[in-house]
Amino acid sequence: MCPIHCKMKHTDASGILNIRCFPHVVNLACQAFLAELKKNPTQPVLDSHGDTGYDKLELWKYLETYASALTGDPVGRVRSVVAACRASGQRRQGLKATIIEGNVSKRWIGKLPDGADTLPVVQLLRDCETHWSSSHLMVERVILLYPVHAPCYLLS
Repeated sequence: MCPIHCKMKHTDASGILNIRCFPHVVNLACQAFLAELKKNPTQPVLDSHGDTGYDKLELWKYLETYASALTGDPVGRVRSVVAACRASGQRRQGLKATIIEGNVSKRWIGKLPDGADTLPVVQLLRDCETHWSSSHLMVERVILLYPVHAPCYLLS
């Protein structure tokens, strides 16, 4: 219903007021953030130290470590892992079978951050430029399934 701009009837003399839809604005902001993160991963992090009440040297070391991790393009790496695991039906089935086998053999006990004993039987998600939350959902799903550490045959 909302192509790029929503038309809204305004009651004053200006007639029709053209305003952007909120989901489109959020999507544009997310895309701009991800593009900037890839282009300039360290400076925003290092500039964010401010007055936090933490030991300045300890905070600086933490921020440098965090900024260094961002230089490796973590979102791009997640996309590569998802693309490799979803490249064929056989790989998707292999991931599903690994999750099911791990649930049956209780392999995940003590390895899940939320204290759960089993992983949900789900697939990895791809992100999509037109869906503002898809990158977040993609990364979140990879973190959820991280304990699987899929066998190498899935990535070959």
